[in-house]
Amino acid sequence: MNASIPNCNTYHFSEFRFLAARPGITMILLPDKPIYTIVAVSNDFETTSGRKREEVVGRSHFEVFPENQAGSSLSGVHSLQNSFEYILQHKVSHSLPLVRYDIPDGEGGFLEMYWKSTNAPVLDEKGQVEYIIHTSEDVTAQVKAAQRENALKGIEKIFYLFMHAPFVVGLVTGEHHVLELANEAAYKLWGKGPEMIGRPLLESLPELSGQGITELFEQVKSTGETFRSLATPIVFLANGKEQTNYFNLIYQPYYSDGSDIPTGVFTISHDVTEQVIAQKKTLDSEAALHASKEETERQKRIYETITSNTPDLIYVFDLNYRFTYVNEALLTMWGKTWNEAIGKGLPENGYEPWHTEMHHREIDQVVATKKPVRGEVHFPHATLGKRLYDYIFVPVLDQNGEVEAVAGTTRDITEIKQAEEVIRKSEIQLRTMILQAPVAMCILRGPTHVIDIANEAMINLWGKPWEQVMNKPVFEALPDAAGQGLEGVMQKVYQTGDPFYANERPVELLRNGRWETVYQNFVYQSYRDGGGEILGVIAISVDVTEQVLAKKKIEENEVNLQVRVQERTAELETANQELERSNRNLEEFAHAASHDMKEPIRKVLTFTDQLKSSLGPRLTEKEKIIFGRIENATQRMGLLVDDLLEFSHVNERPLEKEEVDLNVKVQQVLTDLELLIEEKKAQVRVGQLPTIKGHKRQLQQLLQNLISNALKYSDPDQEPVIVVTAQKVQGYAFAHRVLPEQLGCHFYLIEVKDNGIGFEPKYAEKIFQMFQRLHGKSEYPGTGVGLSIARKVVDNHGGYIWAISQLSEGATFKILLPA
Repeated sequence: MNASIPNCNTYHFSEFRFLAARPGITMILLPDKPIYTIVAVSNDFETTSGRKREEVVGRSHFEVFPENQAGSSLSGVHSLQNSFEYILQHKVSHSLPLVRYDIPDGEGGFLEMYWKSTNAPVLDEKGQVEYIIHTSEDVTAQVKAAQRENALKGIEKIFYLFMHAPFVVGLVTGEHHVLELANEAAYKLWGKGPEMIGRPLLESLPELSGQGITELFEQVKSTGETFRSLATPIVFLANGKEQTNYFNLIYQPYYSDGSDIPTGVFTISHDVTEQVIAQKKTLDSEAALHASKEETERQKRIYETITSNTPDLIYVFDLNYRFTYVNEALLTMWGKTWNEAIGKGLPENGYEPWHTEMHHREIDQVVATKKPVRGEVHFPHATLGKRLYDYIFVPVLDQNGEVEAVAGTTRDITEIKQAEEVIRKSEIQLRTMILQAPVAMCILRGPTHVIDIANEAMINLWGKPWEQVMNKPVFEALPDAAGQGLEGVMQKVYQTGDPFYANERPVELLRNGRWETVYQNFVYQSYRDGGGEILGVIAISVDVTEQVLAKKKIEENEVNLQVRVQERTAELETANQELERSNRNLEEFAHAASHDMKEPIRKVLTFTDQLKSSLGPRLTEKEKIIFGRIENATQRMGLLVDDLLEFSHVNERPLEKEEVDLNVKVQQVLTDLELLIEEKKAQVRVGQLPTIKGHKRQLQQLLQNLISNALKYSDPDQEPVIVVTAQKVQGYAFAHRVLPEQLGCHFYLIEVKDNGIGFEPKYAEKIFQMFQRLHGKSEYPGTGVGLSIARKVVDNHGGYIWAISQLSEGATFKILLPA
């Protein structure tokens, strides 16, 4: 299946940008068992796997790296799945020291790969696994090298080298001397075949009984010492007739896996019958014996030279540059058989002229100097293509100390060199990064922390010349930094590998000839080689001296500012107390003045009415007009006093609010205005209104003022229609009116809309000012206080009020009250 990354995690990917440049094969996985989606990979992952980042991110790990059904990676898949499950259950890191996990080769097959892996959980704030960090180290080259070495360990491995050798090789084990292994030369000598394997040797070759062979086997097993014998006669049955052959014998103890006591005997028997017979014919017995011994010793030296080296490729040159021995691995590399290769020179075995001439020179050098020659060379492998090999030629000396042959061993170092090249490039990249870094960085190598590399920013931080500090222990180059606790911190990082972080740490340095306190944010991180061994410490430092000093200055200023604020606060509190006292006096004065003014107004109206009744018919028309004006002026004065009293009450904010149902309040207003509504033949349509927290008397006054205002300024040519509605809105819809911090808050929008005479838009703000009128007193009566009271009520409730109108098109009053 093709897993996709959940959208809700997309914003986390910026956290993994650092991963791309991080050295090593690293993947970040989601804990979405059993998929384990890949969300990020390192650059080294692309290099090793050959897969681009965009090809794998968003897909399941086990889809990108499926199990090799034809190989042995199944256990690797299971091991990795078990490791992931262990992390999900226990929420701790888990390591896989070594596991085989083959990866696709891009051509439908798989590459045999071995890994060391570590899986670590990343926990969220609730302690749950949010990501899995999967880090791998490719150890394929090391494992295969070890396999090759192990393949050459033990006599049974050496036996493989001689399976096609022209001398007899065998292995017998146990108390009955069961034949376990034999080569083609043995079968040819004995006149038998592989049916002998698994049977006691004397059962297959009863003629060997009584010749001391089994006794020698027991001697080698009991002593653990190698037995050697020259020109030893042994009788065999050939075509039903006895036949005596002479052999140079080497019997070596054989140890089974894990055993420290020999369990068998490994035999090498070189048939020298022809040499012995020839020597007997031409020499006396002593000379023949000497010649046979010399040949035996020569063969012994060759065998011991071969068996004492266990590299990948083994071969022997004679002094004419011909191959006299090659092992199976070399034949495989050439793609040839033994008969095709032995006795041939370098050109016949596929070596180019330059290569042939180089090895001829080296063989001549070995013969002339009797010293080994070592080198590296590229050579095409029959199946693997062009490979890099490390080789060594060593002299084989005769009994006189003269070179009689040249033995060679060769090892495939392609992977090792590739790994070294990767490490070398990583080292160059690291050094380049350090030198170009905008922050101070350096590498300190070894337990004495020798300054290996430092960039210009670090040199400037230290305040000393480059040549004075480089390639010296850091506390020798910077003695002024010693004794400030940094030695122990640095040593702990070097010994444990645990990083150390510090922020705004002061360090006293002698910079440019004077002592300075330098504040630094720094980290000490272990510096490791490709195998994970700690080589030193990477130091990264940021000079924050200016910021620290500026912060201290700010802190000092804040202290001074706090003192000033406290002083100013005290002054404001004093002024506020004085203002409150003045407001109370003004309120008391307003109440007193209003109440005191109402009594004279009442008396003026009463006395005017009495005087008008007393004079009666004697009043002239002009005098009646004057009396009417007196009454109108007195009534307007009474209305003004009432409005001022109401404004004064509204100005006094009640301390407590309560739940107020505006539906109830608007009905009370309509009841109070019932006569006026009937007189105007008006229609008042009221929608569903909210219940809000506020002052019920003030909110009723607000609705009454707005509805009565709509009735007052109705169009005489049409019946008045007044519509009251409400809806819940968010502050964003009225961003130009509410405070920035209220943009996300909810409000109730209450609208009172009429079809009256309206007003010009330029007066939309003026109408809310005290005593402001847009029409004459005779045309539209009023005091100019009603809308001022409306605004004051809205202000008391933390809201907003404004009006929208066009002349002769009615007006709409909008109110925002906090929900």
